[in-house]
Amino acid sequence: MKVWEQGGEFKTVLSQDADIQRLLSREELDRAFDARHHFNHTDGIFEGFSERDEMKRDQKPNPNLKDLLRLKGPRIREARSPP
Repeated sequence: MKVWEQGGEFKTVLSQDADIQRLLSREELDRAFDARHHFNHTDGIFEGFSERDEMKRDQKPNPNLKDLLRLKGPRIREARSPP
């Protein structure tokens, strides 16, 4: 709350906090704020997306609901219309 109320950099405020200093070393705190850890698998994720897109291009397209209704619509309307 201190950073929220008074401003400042969150990591700096934490590193100066006595309770945090007892629990975490400077290196552990640095690792916790290292964004590289969160981006380790982004290349693999994007490769998966491109592979999925390639598979979709190779597949025969499925008709969507609009196409099905257009094709079957007259028969559906005929079945529902009164005699």
